Amino acid sequence: MGKEEKEYQVKNIRGYSKEEIRRIHELVRRSGPGAVEQEIPEFMQSMNRRFKRDSMSLNEYYSALEKEMQESLSRTGISDKLIQEREAKIAMIPDELAAKKKDLLNKYSIRISFAPVAALAVTTLCVKVLVTLVSGHKETNISMIYNPVTKQMDPMVCQSCGMSMFSLGLDKNMQLNCTACLRCDPLFFVKSVN
Repeated sequence: MGKEEKEYQVKNIRGYSKEEIRRIHELVRRSGPGAVEQEIPEFMQSMNRRFKRDSMSLNEYYSALEKEMQESLSRTGISDKLIQEREAKIAMIPDELAAKKKDLLNKYSIRISFAPVAALAVTTLCVKVLVTLVSGHKETNISMIYNPVTKQMDPMVCQSCGMSMFSLGLDKNMQLNCTACLRCDPLFFVKSVN
């Protein structure tokens, strides 16, 4: 007797309302820069290294300049006017150094501008896992989705802020919340759902 394949009914994807699109756009705008940062750690480390190197060079240069100008004041035969001018220049060195460091910081800063321009909806068969969370005499049922495309559980959605979450907990009303939204000790805490 041969194996019989199961047939699944696939529903057509419905369109999204303007409010749903706005909400998705807001979630992507908030989480997008962090996702990009996770993809460029080597570049960020390189820029930090360069900033530190150039900053140290600036410190050394201005320290040597100040020392040289201080030594020139002790020479004989320098007029009072020239001494006042050099002392004024020495007094300006910290401000000049601060301005140069600010320029360096602007040069090596990484600014991530993130604007979603397209979305892709993938329809695939998935596995729904039904879970009952129990705390004391209270319980709540949730369903989790195993995604065969990513080969992991899809993130849950925080019922307070709407953000995706892999670490979650329950508040006193048995509502699923991300760890950031839990203001008090949760009744039940799951470290990870994947």
